[in-house]
Amino acid sequence: MPGYSSNNYSSKNGKPSTFDICALDDHLLFEVFSHLQQNDRLILCLVNKRFKKLAMQLIYRRIYLNDSNVVRSEYMNLAINWTLLYIPKCLSEEESRRIANLKLQKLIWAFSVNPNETLRNVGWIRINWDLDSVLQRKIVEMCCNESPKLFRLENVTDPNCNETIAYGKYSSKNVTSFEMAPPNSMPERKVDPMYIPNFIKYMSMRLTTHIKRLTLFIDPVILFTKLYPLKDNKLQLTDLKLHWRREFFDIDYHLPIPTPRLSDFFDSRSLKILTVISWNDVLLEREDQMLKEISDFHELEDLSLISVQQKSFILCELFRGNFPRLKRLKMDFLNNFMPDNTRIDVFLSIIKYCKNLEFLDIKLDGYYDQPIIQRNNSPSADNNSTRSHTSIRLSCNCHCESCTNTLKNVLMDKLLYKGQDDMYIKSFLDLKAKDIFSMMRYFSLLPYSKACDQYPSVRTQPTSLKDFVDTINKIILAYRASRYNEVENGSNNNDNIEDELLSLGRILLTEKDVIGCIHMLIHHYKRTYKILLNALPHLRFLVLNDIPSCIVEEEYAYCKRRRVVEPVFYHYGYKSNLYDE
Repeated sequence: MPGYSSNNYSSKNGKPSTFDICALDDHLLFEVFSHLQQNDRLILCLVNKRFKKLAMQLIYRRIYLNDSNVVRSEYMNLAINWTLLYIPKCLSEEESRRIANLKLQKLIWAFSVNPNETLRNVGWIRINWDLDSVLQRKIVEMCCNESPKLFRLENVTDPNCNETIAYGKYSSKNVTSFEMAPPNSMPERKVDPMYIPNFIKYMSMRLTTHIKRLTLFIDPVILFTKLYPLKDNKLQLTDLKLHWRREFFDIDYHLPIPTPRLSDFFDSRSLKILTVISWNDVLLEREDQMLKEISDFHELEDLSLISVQQKSFILCELFRGNFPRLKRLKMDFLNNFMPDNTRIDVFLSIIKYCKNLEFLDIKLDGYYDQPIIQRNNSPSADNNSTRSHTSIRLSCNCHCESCTNTLKNVLMDKLLYKGQDDMYIKSFLDLKAKDIFSMMRYFSLLPYSKACDQYPSVRTQPTSLKDFVDTINKIILAYRASRYNEVENGSNNNDNIEDELLSLGRILLTEKDVIGCIHMLIHHYKRTYKILLNALPHLRFLVLNDIPSCIVEEEYAYCKRRRVVEPVFYHYGYKSNLYDE
């Protein structure tokens, strides 16, 4: 550790002495090591036996079984308390999953050859749905029977694991999470007739008062009135996750009249975290009712509405003073199976009534044009063509030096450098070659996370920055070649097009160009960021239009401090524009 200069730690010659980190107690060392990333903890295992013992406790305490590449932030340490499977980037989904399963086999091997330092330190495992089911069952079995510290299993999706968890030596007593594994990975498939009887048997063994986290794939009213009636006491959960799926609606389960509310089964005083995940584009009347009943849980601190149809009249009323302690909010709406922007009335209700938010994930890009704007133009009366066409124009809400350079040197000189000839979109190839901001979303350049500050961020497609640049450059080449063929077939004057193709090497995109476009997009939303920072004084993390960022304070004139937005990913060279005149 760096030297610490004080009267107590000064050496005889006046120079600062070094502090011996080994003099710290184990619990202090453990705290220090908990702030290190996975690679650093692995290095600590090579220092000495004491460091190895403490580091191994941290390495195996929380395991995230990912099946795709995890993206690290170059700006700050995020979700560092998870141990990950290392998977190279830029692989196809099939290859990535194959490597993940091989890594999972090696993890199982490590558990078997050295259980004292590995398996017996496991406390929490999060499983990805797409990993090999046999390997999943094996690792669940090992942890349930040989991990005395095990307290949580997350995303258990195989009903065959139910009996293992219920009868496990340690899981039967220590695990405080109850996962209802779905009957199938997709809701369209037929439900096994034995699924419900087996599940009810599993509930009877495990659903006790020590369960604090519950995941369900069935309407709780159907479950707790028809299938597994609760006793007088409500469930005192801290964390509830409801998957709204339709497998069981064709079964003859009639809701009682009057229909109980969610708060009749779950104690509203104890519930802190609620997640709703819809698997359908349109909500049923029963799902609308459950959405309204969320208002009963006044102690909520964390609310996530994922892939839910946006019902403004319900949501505005929901946020109207019902959640005074809400600290985290994630909203991911769908409209015709496409992402839907948060409507203005819902947005205003959030910033008015949810003043204590520390984390917010929201989509608002429908309120401003993108830097590259697409317009559908109908043919004019004097136009010989009867077909409409799409034109594009450039616009940026920020005029700082960085955005001005990106606008000129990237968008105009590289993507649209032929001026008016490039200002029309006739095909999907044209769109891909010209609208880089749409392509960032199309190719999932920005990684996804359930919550960027708490869970690792993964690539939903095999796209890294380098891979994205290579892909876009190939698209540009293909587009220019198509223009060459158009002109070649239409006239004999090909000299300019041939020169254009020969000079493409000097105008291809670079990684720096793409990062500049990401920064330009963040600057473009300046007004929205300022509204959110002014309205939410405790905000620490903000995911706006799928762009994760953290809120930090910076010092400016006369030692005053102000809050600014810093992107979590692709941060290289970023400068805030929030206070530019």
